[in-house]
Parts: sequence; structure tokens; C-alpha cells
Amino acid sequence: MTRRNTSELDDLPPGRRPQRTRAQREAARVRLILILGLTLGLVIHLGQSAVEAGRENSPERVVTEFLDAIRDRDIDRALGMMSIHSHNDFGTYFVPDAIGGDWSFEGVHEVDSNGTSTDVYVTFVFDGVTGSGTLEVREDEQGLYIENPIVNAPFQSAPLNYIRINDLVVESPSSPLGIPLLPGVYDLNGSGERVAVFPGTEISEEQTTPPIDLDDYTEAAQAAVNTALDGCRTAADMTLSGICPFGQYAVAWPEPFEFDVADVEWTVTDYPVLGLEPGDSGYSGFSAATEESGTVRVTGTVLIQDGDTESRVRRNFTVDCPFELGGPDLVINADNEVELIGGMTSYPPTADEAETCEVIE
Repeated sequence: MTRRNTSELDDLPPGRRPQRTRAQREAARVRLILILGLTLGLVIHLGQSAVEAGRENSPERVVTEFLDAIRDRDIDRALGMMSIHSHNDFGTYFVPDAIGGDWSFEGVHEVDSNGTSTDVYVTFVFDGVTGSGTLEVREDEQGLYIENPIVNAPFQSAPLNYIRINDLVVESPSSPLGIPLLPGVYDLNGSGERVAVFPGTEISEEQTTPPIDLDDYTEAAQAAVNTALDGCRTAADMTLSGICPFGQYAVAWPEPFEFDVADVEWTVTDYPVLGLEPGDSGYSGFSAATEESGTVRVTGTVLIQDGDTESRVRRNFTVDCPFELGGPDLVINADNEVELIGGMTSYPPTADEAETCEVIE
């Protein structure tokens, strides 16, 4: 039997053309359904990919990933998603211990966009309370980023020589500058009470000042000053300078002498009674004021000029001298101990130094 080619079949009248079998028609229908299904699936996949790509590049997604990095204490990842403004203390304060735990965030959504930047609203949930704020998202040639989310917290006057930010304990700054904080949840004074921090958050000095009652440290401060005064026992002379409160000019000597004082020994017989006062705002530490004068007994030898023979003789002496203290400056360290950091001077309690000390012998 000879096969007809396609052109021959086309020349036949419609009634004489060979008809497809039912099986052939079913197979064609299945092929069509498969082709349509694959096409529709491809369209849906491409659409979903486009939507997902848009979501990945959205301000909300960037803020979510940024806060995830902070909550995970992945500082490098968080810093890589934000604009970096120069700050010398990044290495000190941007560490995992400074990041608080046990918090979550929700309600991440765009609230305002002006074409160059987008504000994204966020709510933090922690300790049974909420705190909310906004983060600004901008875009450059490298993509979306968080614009300057750093908050400067004022750590001002405090009796401590350290600051505590969550689990981070570091030496207090030498000047009253703000401490840089990333957005998050912070205990800023060691009280256990935490606050949410966002750009624009107003942080008061009270929030960063530890709840310290100086009256609780009076005894420790007195002991620190007493120990420093005891060190005067090794002083080599009686010049009035610095911490040691005894000067040769404060002694009413009974005879002319050459001020060649030697073999000096000090004994504090009565320590001055101190009261504590807050330090200057902006700097760490506190001071002590004399409420009751102290007394020191000084022994030694002095070169005396004999009025009859005009010769010089060395004689022993003992004098009792009252004194008060200027300063001193003290701090409470991270071990809750009081340290003397300087600023202490000593002086007679009366203007007439010649009548201050009593010569015993």
C-alpha cells in the first residue's frame, strides 16, 4: 500500500480525509494540558520570584534582618547593614555583652517614604512591656541600608569609675560625651529596669545613673582616707604638701631653729570625720568634706640655735597638730569598693598656723 504525502491528503475532499482515532485525540489533549500546565507553572514561579526579590530588597526586610543581627549579637553583620559614622568608641561599646537578650520585635512596616528615604516603624516586646520607634532606610549603588541608627546615651555624673550597659562593664569615659548604642533593649544603670532604644530616643541622666546612696559608702570612704593618711608615717620631712597634713610652719617652736627637721615620724591620733558629697556633673567620682578635724602627733629632731653659746644643737620634739582635709576625690569601683583617686590636700584648721600645733616637748 502506498502512503500518501501531506499534500495529497490536503487535496482530498473533507469527507474523504482520514479521521484521527479516539486514542490519538486523547493523547493530543493530554499533551495540550501538560503544555498549558507547565506554562502556567513557569509564569507563577517567575511571578513569585519577582515578588520574593522585591521583598528581599524592601525596607521592611532590611530592617528585619538588621534587628535579627542585633538580637543575635552579630555586631559585624549589623554594622555591615548601616551607614558608619566615625566614632572612636565603637570597639569598646559595640560588643556582644552590650546587647540585651530576651526581647523580640513586631509590627515592622513602612510608615513614610519621600523617594529618598523610608521610615520603618518597629515595636520591641520585652519584660512584659513594649517600646516602639522608627528606623530610616536609604539606598545607594550597593543597595538598601539603615541610616545612622546610633543613639548617644549621656552617662553623666556618677560615683562609679565604670559604666554598665547590660552585661558590659567598662571604665567610665574621661569626659561627659555620649556612649554609642545600637537600637535594642538596655539596662543602663545596673538596676535591672530596661528601656527600648531607637534613634531619637530621649535618654535622661537619671536613667544612666546607678541608684547609689552615698551614705552607704561613708564607712568605706573613711577607711580609704585613713589608710592614705597612715602612709604619712614614712614621710621624710614636715613640708606641708599634698595628702600629708603636717607642716613645720604650723609649729610654734619655743626657741629659734634652723628648720632642719629630721627623723620625722607621724601618728594620726584622731582621724578627721568625713561627710560625702556628690561629684561634679559630667565626671565620675565624689568628694569628702571634713566634718570634724583630725589630730596628728609628730615626733622628730630639730636643729636649735642656742642663744647663749650661739651654737646649734639637735633636740627631740613632739607636737600635736589638728588638721582638716580638702577633697578628697573618691570613686566606687566595679567590685563595689571605694578608691581614693587624688585631689586630697591637708591644711591647719585656723588661719594662724603658728598657733596651730601644740609642742608637747
